[in-house]
Amino acid sequence: MEEKHSRRGVASFVMAISVVVFSAALVAAITLMRGRIDQGGAFAVAMIRFYGLVGGIIILLTLGGIGLGIAGVVQRARRRTLAVAGLCILAVVVILQGVLLVSFFREQRLAANREGLFFYSPDQRAVDDYFNLYEFLSQWEGNRRTVPDERLAQYYRGYRRSNTLQGLLFESFLRQTRNPQVRKQVLRLIERSRLDDEFSKSLVRLYSSRESKTVREGKERITSSYQNRYFDEGINLFSHGESRLFGGRLGLLLFDNPWSGIQYTKKGGADPDDLSLIVGGETNALVAMFMRFRNVSFEEFKRTRMERRHNYNAYGNWRVRPLEKRGILERCGADRVFLGVGTGPDTVQGIERGTFTLYLYSDGRREGYEVSYLMNFSPRNNNYAMRYRIWSTLLMQLNFVYLKAD
Repeated sequence: MEEKHSRRGVASFVMAISVVVFSAALVAAITLMRGRIDQGGAFAVAMIRFYGLVGGIIILLTLGGIGLGIAGVVQRARRRTLAVAGLCILAVVVILQGVLLVSFFREQRLAANREGLFFYSPDQRAVDDYFNLYEFLSQWEGNRRTVPDERLAQYYRGYRRSNTLQGLLFESFLRQTRNPQVRKQVLRLIERSRLDDEFSKSLVRLYSSRESKTVREGKERITSSYQNRYFDEGINLFSHGESRLFGGRLGLLLFDNPWSGIQYTKKGGADPDDLSLIVGGETNALVAMFMRFRNVSFEEFKRTRMERRHNYNAYGNWRVRPLEKRGILERCGADRVFLGVGTGPDTVQGIERGTFTLYLYSDGRREGYEVSYLMNFSPRNNNYAMRYRIWSTLLMQLNFVYLKAD
C-alpha cells in the first residue's frame, strides 16, 4: 500500500511557501516605500507598524514550519517528501533573512553618523507656514512687532528640536538674531525654565560671547568667542533671497552671507559650468557649489556625477536616492530628482563634515544640474553638538531649488 504524505509535512510545506510569499511582499513593500518612509509622518508610522506585523507573521510561520517539518521527517509510515522540501525552503529563507539582517545592521552602523538628520518635501500648506513664520520672525528682529513671554515660551517648546521646516527656521533665527531685546528675552526664558539642552546652552554661550567684526573684500563678517573656548563663525542660515544662475535657468533660495572665494567657469559642450561660494572660518565653514552639465544624457550624468567615487570614498555612509516629485518638488521643473547625503570625519583630524547634494535632470534640454552644500565643524565650534540640526537645515533648503520652465 502506498504511503501517504505526512500531514505535518504538508503543513510544513504550506507554511514554507507562505513564508516565501510574505517575505517577498515585505521586501517589495520596503523597497517601494522607502522614500516615503524616510520622509516621516503618519504614513511612515502606519507602514512601520505594518512591517512589524508582517515580520511577526513571518517569524511565527518559520518557527511553526520548522517544527512541523522535523515532526514530519521523523514520523514513520508516511512519505517525507513534502516535509523535507518544506525544511529545505525554510532553511534557504532563514539564510537569506540572515544575509538581509547583516546588510541592514551594516547600513544602520554606517548611517549612525547621520543620526538626527531628516529630509522631507513639504506640501504647499507647510511652505506657506514656513514663509509666514519667516516674515513674523523678521518683523520681530526689526522691532516691528513684539512677542509676549508666554508666546515665546510656546514657540520655544513647539519648535525647538522639532523635525520640521519651521522648527529649523526658528532655531536658525535664534542663532542669527542681532537684536539685543530678543536675546535678553530668550535668555530670561532659558533661565526661568532652567533649560539645559544643548541648543539652549549654545544660545547662552553665543549671547554671552565677545564679538569681533572683520571686513574682507568689502564685506563685513561678525564672529564670536566665548571665553576663548567656543567660537561662532557667524554663518547665516536664516535670512535668504532668491538667486538665479546660469542665465536664469537655475533658481534657488540662497542664504545671505558675506560669500567669498567665488569661482565661475563657463564651458561649452558637455563640460560643466560651475560656481562655488564659501563663507566661514577655522571652526566652521560652508561651501555652496552649483554646476550645470549641458548636452549630456541622463546615463552619463548619473555615471559621472551621482555614481562618481569621490563622495563614496569621502563618506562611508554616502547614499544617493531618487526623490518623488511630491509636495514642493512637484514644481521643481526637473524630470528626475535625486538626493545625495553623506556625513563623517574630515581629512583634518577631529573635524566633522557633511555634504548634501540635489541632482536635477531635464530630459527635454538634456541638461543636468547639481546643487551641493558642504559644511564642516570643529569641536571648538559653539554649534558642534547641534551640527546634525544645522546639516538638516541645509538638507531642507534643497527643497527650494528649481529649474526654469521651458
